[in-house]
Amino acid sequence: MEIKEVALITLKPYPNNPRKGDINLIAKSLETYGQYKPITINKRTNEILAGNHTAQAARKLGWATIKAVYIDADENTAAKIVLMDNKTSDAGGYDDATLLGLLDSIGDLDATGYTDKDLKELQSLYDTPEPALRNTVMGKSLKDWQETLNQRTSRIIMFDMNKPTYMWVAEKLEQFREENDLPSSTNALIRLIEKISGEGAPE
Repeated sequence: MEIKEVALITLKPYPNNPRKGDINLIAKSLETYGQYKPITINKRTNEILAGNHTAQAARKLGWATIKAVYIDADENTAAKIVLMDNKTSDAGGYDDATLLGLLDSIGDLDATGYTDKDLKELQSLYDTPEPALRNTVMGKSLKDWQETLNQRTSRIIMFDMNKPTYMWVAEKLEQFREENDLPSSTNALIRLIEKISGEGAPE
């Protein structure tokens, strides 16, 4: 697929685009990082099928040209491409724990599209662990285990990790437990270690 530098003045916005984009946010991205993906143009009509708001933001910044790829589409196919391009963006979601970890790792939120308010809202999700994740060790709280330890030969392994990582680990461990029909998260952890090491855990 060939990427071309195209004069913005020659391009037409798709006339029935139902999507409403944040032109200011896109302009901020273009101004900070440049254009890192091309827009898509129908060579039959010179209409923009994907990237209408990117083109608008580029015009707002005074750009004369923009990077683009051309496809050959009839009217019906062009409409479907516009709809699919919009829908695929809407259909995506976020892994909140991974997102929070990424935002925490970059130092500041400038030119990310995220605000301090967004960050605080994400952090609030992990201020108190979900009830289902509080008892992930054989169905008992840590306090219960501490009392039990004096009466048993078994021991607890403690892991020190930040909240987003903890939430991610707990979620994935629970998922593995359910997929393998295991009675507890402890069994799931043992099974994972067995698979990685190639050895069976001692009885």
